Amino acid sequence: MAAPMTEADIAPLYECLGRALDPNPAVGKPAEEGLATLEARPGFCTCLAAIIANRSEAVHDVRWLACVYFKNTINRQWSSRHNWRSGTKTGLSAEEKAGLRVRVLQLIREDTQQIAIQVALLIAKIARFDYPREWPNLFGDLLGQLATADVLLNQRIYLVLHRVLKELSTKRLNHDQKAFAEVTSQLFTPLWSQWQADTQIMFQGIPAMLTPSASVDPAELMAVCERWRFCLKALCSLVCFGFGSDHKTLQDVPLVPQVLPALLGTLRTLLPSWVHVQDESHPLHAVICKGCLKLMKAILAINIHHPWSCRHPDVLPPLLEFTFNHVCRPWEAVGSSPEGPQFDALTIQCLILLQNVRTWMKEQAPEEDSFGQTQPGSPLMGAKRFDEVQRLTTLRHEVAPLLSACFSEERVLMLAQILVSQYFPLSASDLEEWASGPEEYYHEQDTLSWKDSRRPCAEQLFVLLVQNHREQMVACVRSWLEWISSTAGSVDPGTLRTREALYNALGLASFDMLEVIDFNTWFHGSLVPELSSADAARQPLRRRAAWVVGQFFSASSGSNVSKVTDEMRPQAYTLLIRLLEEDAVVQLAAVDALRALVDDWSFYEEGFKDHLAPCLQKLFSLMHTTYELDSHMQVLGLVSIIMDRMGDRIKPFTAGILQVMSTSWQQSEGQSQLRMLLVQVMHKMVVAMGVDCVAAYPMLLPLLEYCTDITQPEELNLMEDGLLLWHETLKQVPQADPRLLQLFTNLPAILERSFEHLQTCLFIVRSYIMLAGPPFLQQHGAAVAGLLLGLIGEVKERCMTMIPPVICLILQFFPTEGTALLQPAMHKLLVLIFAGQESDMVVASCTGVFARVLLHCGAPVLMQLAAASMADPAAMAVFPAECRADPSGLALLMCYLDVWLDKADSLCTTEARKLAALALCKLLATGAPQVLDRLLPILSMCVSVIFETETDGTTCPEGYSYWVTRSAGGEEEEEEGTGSGEGARSQQMHAHDPVNSLRVSAVLRETLHSVTAVPHFQAALAQVDPSVLQQLKQCMGEGALPAQLSTARPDGR
Repeated sequence: MAAPMTEADIAPLYECLGRALDPNPAVGKPAEEGLATLEARPGFCTCLAAIIANRSEAVHDVRWLACVYFKNTINRQWSSRHNWRSGTKTGLSAEEKAGLRVRVLQLIREDTQQIAIQVALLIAKIARFDYPREWPNLFGDLLGQLATADVLLNQRIYLVLHRVLKELSTKRLNHDQKAFAEVTSQLFTPLWSQWQADTQIMFQGIPAMLTPSASVDPAELMAVCERWRFCLKALCSLVCFGFGSDHKTLQDVPLVPQVLPALLGTLRTLLPSWVHVQDESHPLHAVICKGCLKLMKAILAINIHHPWSCRHPDVLPPLLEFTFNHVCRPWEAVGSSPEGPQFDALTIQCLILLQNVRTWMKEQAPEEDSFGQTQPGSPLMGAKRFDEVQRLTTLRHEVAPLLSACFSEERVLMLAQILVSQYFPLSASDLEEWASGPEEYYHEQDTLSWKDSRRPCAEQLFVLLVQNHREQMVACVRSWLEWISSTAGSVDPGTLRTREALYNALGLASFDMLEVIDFNTWFHGSLVPELSSADAARQPLRRRAAWVVGQFFSASSGSNVSKVTDEMRPQAYTLLIRLLEEDAVVQLAAVDALRALVDDWSFYEEGFKDHLAPCLQKLFSLMHTTYELDSHMQVLGLVSIIMDRMGDRIKPFTAGILQVMSTSWQQSEGQSQLRMLLVQVMHKMVVAMGVDCVAAYPMLLPLLEYCTDITQPEELNLMEDGLLLWHETLKQVPQADPRLLQLFTNLPAILERSFEHLQTCLFIVRSYIMLAGPPFLQQHGAAVAGLLLGLIGEVKERCMTMIPPVICLILQFFPTEGTALLQPAMHKLLVLIFAGQESDMVVASCTGVFARVLLHCGAPVLMQLAAASMADPAAMAVFPAECRADPSGLALLMCYLDVWLDKADSLCTTEARKLAALALCKLLATGAPQVLDRLLPILSMCVSVIFETETDGTTCPEGYSYWVTRSAGGEEEEEEGTGSGEGARSQQMHAHDPVNSLRVSAVLRETLHSVTAVPHFQAALAQVDPSVLQQLKQCMGEGALPAQLSTARPDGR
């Protein structure tokens, strides 16, 4: 254990903190590393606390950094942890923590705001760990210090209370929430009283300070306002989290009717002062803006956590009236004019509150229980559930009249009209941003959170109104369509802005109003002329019209009501492709609209083929003219979808696509997201090009080399897509290329690091074998053997079942060379079979390897493998005892045969069962007495396979492919059996595979004829069940069987 730090270490620690602040990395980096090593030493936090407390001598920046290190050390060292490697405990001792809890309270009175905030945060971190068990008197000590007349200390204590309560409110265990409820009962009354007192001081001081002859001390008023704000934040935490949410409990929170009216009244009183402090240099500007905004956020937070408790007649109606009026006439509450300054941040909070109030009633509707019963009194409904439904019904009945009064039909239509006319139109600042940076403006609008801006927030509320008041909104929507039609030729800027806002509204309502809007008429009457216009002043309309087209095509595709006809698509394609020549905002809007049309259930390739060339050409041009990462992602995403939908029709454009991709790859260094998309696009292009993908080698091969190189900085992001592209390339190319063969050297390193991509890697190995054959094994055979040997026994069941098919493929193509090459792997498989730790499915799949050896090389080679395994002393402990005395391996082979026959039912594919039957016939043909002793299970296996594969007179079921692989989910996936590339190679492999060309009945007949003369055969035949013989005669015919079997009596003799 490291030596504790003492007072003598304070000065060196102070110097180290100072060096850590040095901007020179050569100085700062070693200092940071030194601090990291000191963190675990006892006394480190005590020394930091001493530096923080040294206000007279220590530099401000060093004290601040000491606070940060103190806070971060609490997260890592405050809770004791046991180090299992060293057998020791890490973390601060109980004595040091007790001392620190006392010292941090002495740091509260801090002159510097930045350090005071850090001190409050570190106290909150300690409280999270120690309150209430180790620090039960925390809040008592804090409240006790409020008795002093020190204004700064009082302000800092409320800052600490706010931070501590905020930290404790995030704990979610039951006992932590009960502790917080107790804190609420202890703190609410003093905090509420202090907040009310400070509110009265503000009501008197702020108007007096706004007068020319102000007699108020600004510093004292500012301190009161700061304390008021921290107190308000603490009260918000207490009310929101000191009680269970009435969403779940359905119980009233008693503080809500007390707190919300006071907060709303304070907000109404402060708001008129806002218009007088527009100058940011005014001392009250920040106070009033932050204060009003925090009041509204507190009201919203309480409404979100306790919506049912807000239903009191003195709470909900005034709150809804205030928010509704502020949204409709935001200038009135602040004493401004429609053209004057607007308090947008407060308006956004009002919009959010209206959405929340309008949605929580719907969300709290009684849901069906697990038996689908919703009727009170149902015999399947429990008593508790019945009480909840009754209580919820009562609450809904109480709040329904209040909501109906606010959201009456007249007020809903008025609100919708105001949202569209006041909040939807583009402002002058929007147009300036558009003109100065089109790309930046588009992506800012596209990615902006709806809670951070007026227009997106208003759009969310509008959609909610359309969904919940659809019948009332129908007349409104029709009147908008008529107005749009009547102002088609207008060039008035105000009219154009209104048209753009209405397009936005109708696009947002597209799904809910699809049956109401005659889109066909609107498309040809308004949208087509709008999209065809070349007037620069109508660019916003063209951008919005393109978006509307995409919205309605998407809505029509996902609805039972189709308002989009196939005749509209060619004209829409033409108009949207033409928009790709305008400025970046319109271009990117057209890209989004085209994506909606192409990535659609109703998309047909034939209808788009004439538009493919101009679309791709303009998209390539757009890639060169844009420079934002998001723009390139958007364009490439559309190119990817077009390639996916159009298939091999994109072949004539591959050269252009490759050129664009090459340029984008070079320009996207460090932008892994864009490079991932480029790799995915290349994957689709390889699929579309088929065997012609060799033309893409100049870019494709370096791309594969980079993506599959584990030393590259972006390999974690590109590896998965790179491996899939690699596999697809191997499947499509007609012949091996030396550079493609050399690429295999990356694969072993990938699997040495992890087995995350094991399935794809094994598919790659299989494709290499089928593609290159002898040259591949000659160059990489040892690496493949080592790779397979390292995987056997080291992976889980699903992965283990993927390994034997690869070994079988090597044995099928190269029986002699493959057997010698893979002998260590097969020895390990044999040990695995007898170890008894693998599942039946794994053991059954492993038997397929030895079945291939039998089928292609014969029983002697299998005997040699068994004998070689007997020579391994480490394996002898795993093999059965009766095998250890036979060094020839025959006894081991018979034990293996018993396991094989026992696990035969676990063979899950027809190919595997047929392979096993043919191999057993090979083994039976040796005539060995030990094999004949197992004649019954061998015949049973063969008979079942004959019935499965030859009942219709063919060697296998029609249309069945024996070469199957397993997907990631475990389902069987049939390989491509037609076409060129790997599909053609698979067909050729199937044609030459004995499993497909041989009939089990013919091989069995020949085998039985060859062993009838063996002396032990008659004795073995006597042990065969008569029913098996009867089935054998049924499937093969009595004339095809040897005389001994044809004349066998029903009793087997």
